[in-house]
Amino acid sequence: MTPHASRQTAMQHFADGLLTARNTSECFSPAADSDHPLTEAEAYAVQAAVARHMGKIAGFKAGPKSGNGQTFAPLMASGLYADGTVIRPKTGGMLGVELEIGLRLNAPLPPRDAPDFADRLRDSLSLVAVIEIVAPRVTGPLADQPLVKLADFQINEGLVIGTGVPAWNGTGIGPVNAQMLLGDQVLLDGPTQVPGGDAFDTILGVVDLARTHFDGLQPGHVIITGSLHPLTYVPAGTLVKGRIEAVGTVSVQIG
Repeated sequence: MTPHASRQTAMQHFADGLLTARNTSECFSPAADSDHPLTEAEAYAVQAAVARHMGKIAGFKAGPKSGNGQTFAPLMASGLYADGTVIRPKTGGMLGVELEIGLRLNAPLPPRDAPDFADRLRDSLSLVAVIEIVAPRVTGPLADQPLVKLADFQINEGLVIGTGVPAWNGTGIGPVNAQMLLGDQVLLDGPTQVPGGDAFDTILGVVDLARTHFDGLQPGHVIITGSLHPLTYVPAGTLVKGRIEAVGTVSVQIG
């Protein structure tokens, strides 16, 4: 077997492990040798292989990564939840939560080479408050490796869609006032910053990544732009409530 074919086989085994973990709710631990993504290209290949078996893509998550560029992963329609829904951890453990600004694409993308592309894209977007649900499917010594997380959809488990602003005025989205409550615990209350500085800048990066690795941004897709607070894992029985000033509110019951 050639080295290239060997890597393809290794990545298929890794993708199969992620799919089995999703179907059985049991995390898996890849071999400590090279049976896991070693490059960004391999991680994206695993993303695509897993997504092909999971149905419709409903959007993407993105945010700045260490150094230059963005992290990027698909959000699956099967993982979308209505505001106020109850979500039970599949493995009986805790789920992570992140309050984020989402931008929904309401019309087909304008031509990428259009001189007014950015302005037309702004006109096609609306804002929505979301809570991302996080649950890794990889365990063991490799679980925290960035490329392993990237392959595992940046450990996305689901997305709760709250209320929003249907007629966004296109102004920049950087510093915001927000509140995040975990039961009676105040996780966030006051000014905070969108990762990377401006959520719209993140969207511009997603346009090309989505076209390169998947079928591009489509009307109805929701793009989330990074947590407004540190990722926090919460136990069952917790009511999580978020509010982003001038955007909307969102809540979820961790069952």
